[in-house]
Amino acid sequence: MKRVFVLALPCVIVGGHAEAVNTRPAPPVTQFTQEDIQTVSPPGLTVEVSTSCPRENDDPKFASYPLSIARNHGGGSCAKTNWSGVVTGDIWTNRCTTRTCTRSVPNVVAKNVADANPIGGQTNLPVGLPYFSIADANAATLAELDWWLGGSHWLSITEAVGVPDNHVYTCVIDPCGDGSISFQDDVNNGNIQMQGWSPSGTAPWTYAVPTSEYVVMVENKLTTDPANLQNYVVEMDYERADNIGAAGTVAFLTQVSQLLQNTSSLGPNELPHAYGFSVRGDELLPVGEKGYKNTNTWQSGLDAVSIPQIMALPGFNYYSILLWANNRYHNIETSWEQSLGVVNGGTMPQQCAPIMQHVMMAFEIAQTSLADAQTANNLLASWCVPIVQPDFSAGGVLGGPDCYNGQQVMFPAKWGALIGEPTSCTDGQRQNL
Repeated sequence: MKRVFVLALPCVIVGGHAEAVNTRPAPPVTQFTQEDIQTVSPPGLTVEVSTSCPRENDDPKFASYPLSIARNHGGGSCAKTNWSGVVTGDIWTNRCTTRTCTRSVPNVVAKNVADANPIGGQTNLPVGLPYFSIADANAATLAELDWWLGGSHWLSITEAVGVPDNHVYTCVIDPCGDGSISFQDDVNNGNIQMQGWSPSGTAPWTYAVPTSEYVVMVENKLTTDPANLQNYVVEMDYERADNIGAAGTVAFLTQVSQLLQNTSSLGPNELPHAYGFSVRGDELLPVGEKGYKNTNTWQSGLDAVSIPQIMALPGFNYYSILLWANNRYHNIETSWEQSLGVVNGGTMPQQCAPIMQHVMMAFEIAQTSLADAQTANNLLASWCVPIVQPDFSAGGVLGGPDCYNGQQVMFPAKWGALIGEPTSCTDGQRQNL
């Protein structure tokens, strides 16, 4: 049955002008569908999810989770889909993992890639990639980005920081379509010397890591996705913890922007076309306040000094503000407002100010309550936020202890509250997307 939305647009006075508030329509009586998202826009709400593509618009796996953008590494199920949404790229920035860089956790190579050989009596440890300086970690990220988008200068980037060509892998696991040996094969057959890694530097080990630096490309090139699904935007997941400062962060993301815009020193027209980029980081805090888990022992380089400069770079799309239950302030709304002040250079922007068209909300479903999801929905509306990322990270298990009469809160209920649907504590079968 076709649903009809009645859209009310109250006005507020901002800077002497009347501007429409991006309010949500009354929630539909049944689930929100892809067609509904099209109907509501504009002003609408774009829903971007870190997931593979639905097979089709009425894919039962996604029936309770409407989305308009699938964010992933490309290829895979998104190469064969009848879904009407779009695909955006997602790439993690690499980290310096030495003690001088606060011993940041290394990025894992890929899901289910493990070292079958024993390390101190432990086997099947997930494989991570260590980098011994910030410059080396940044070069690895730029090389992965260039290769991922169809460039040809990725070896030049790794060679410039001293990584041998035979330490650069274009295939993670078998089968390798390019005829090369997979990185996992060389780990398991002993061709790559491995050791244990943990935050403390002692056993028990958390990861198996090579004893020297390696660069391993992602499993699928983003360019293998159908052109009609691409929106040509890459999201840089910049959850750094390696003592990089604001100036270093701006310098690195300027290199990213130049590569994506085909204006880098690597050569003209390196990529087939230009890409925009978005940035996601950890919880944002004013300078001088304590950070992640109430500590001040790390620095991400994303702050009130660097973020405005990053947002002014050519091709910039969105800055993604992370909201989660374990935020520094123990309050979703306070965390949101503090983060907005950082993004705006140290002062609170006006509601629905132009900068808000470049702000995305990343909302962690797993770690937040139904009430938090409802609060976030109100913030999306009152601040005119154009796009939201429901995030299943940190375990992503189904349910929670904060529903009616002791029942569990299932993901569909929280998701519905976040994007303005009717909510209930109905049972669910699926753990994640």
